[in-house]
Amino acid sequence: MGLLVASVGACASDSAAPPEHDYVDGAGVALSVSPQLIAPGEDTEPADRADYRVTAHFDGAGAGVEVELQTWADGGWRAGRTTNTDDRGDASFVAPGDVWARVVAVVDGTTRAAHLYPGRDGAPILFTDEFDASLRAPWTGVGQPREGYSCSRGDDEAAFVTDGVLRLEVKTDPTVSCDLPQPGRANGHVVYDSPLGFGTIAARIRFAAQDDVTGGFWLQPAGASRPWTLAPTEEGVMIASTKGRGRSRARTSVQWLETESGTVRRAVRPVTPDPTADDEFHVYSVDWTPTRYVFRVDGRAVRTATRGVASPPQLMALALLSPDDRRFSGDSRAMDVDWVRVWGQDPLKPAQ
Repeated sequence: MGLLVASVGACASDSAAPPEHDYVDGAGVALSVSPQLIAPGEDTEPADRADYRVTAHFDGAGAGVEVELQTWADGGWRAGRTTNTDDRGDASFVAPGDVWARVVAVVDGTTRAAHLYPGRDGAPILFTDEFDASLRAPWTGVGQPREGYSCSRGDDEAAFVTDGVLRLEVKTDPTVSCDLPQPGRANGHVVYDSPLGFGTIAARIRFAAQDDVTGGFWLQPAGASRPWTLAPTEEGVMIASTKGRGRSRARTSVQWLETESGTVRRAVRPVTPDPTADDEFHVYSVDWTPTRYVFRVDGRAVRTATRGVASPPQLMALALLSPDDRRFSGDSRAMDVDWVRVWGQDPLKPAQ
């Protein structure tokens, strides 16, 4: 989905919009706003509290022009953050969604400014789940895993809502036999069993810090014969997962069918710096278009992939799993999901 161009002209004509001053609103300035994807922190918070990233392009501006982001309050513009344009004439800010904001710069002696209301000028929201009630359809628990997980099973009691989060657990399960010298265990694993199309898919997650479990947030092909997880023989995208030595580390991965050989290739990339190192919530997302994936953590692009872009429909899944190739200590592990949100076009409706 990427960045959506804000309708600055519409903002200027809105009766609730602040008045203009010594400039023509939007002249020589192009604004764009990303979805609400910036929300790091220790505590849970509503999806609507997340911040936006606003980017302004100033025609004719080179690098080093100072730009200020101001907000409207009590009948006047209040000074705010400042930054400098890059060599393309672009400046980027983090902005709240519930106030009017404007960017102001002086380019070649002329004041240029444009304003917008990020909460109105962003992409349409397809759905949100804040996990303020028990899991309900189309969320579906996933049962017994396939190969690589013979010592564990999916269990609905390991995926539940508590204190405003979806908690996914791995815990010892004496009902599961294991030939390896480690205990059997139950995994928390759910699928949002409703098809998704192109758009931005995001979740605010606090991954488990230990490396004897694997956390995952991904898209997989829809269909009655779908596997329990993203199979190694099909196209799909892991928006974020954790795996590492000594502690969990965040990664992204893309799987695609190579038409010449007929084999599925997989490209895994670590997220740098590692967002899981602080044991806090972060928003992990992917912008999914017909030609590319853009992976983001708290709105910051960490990877762009143009090979292997899957076609709709896809299903969204979240899980905390315990593979047999990692020795499980027997201590309960948890991955918390504060909210999920999808921006985009309903794949079951005609394109608009």
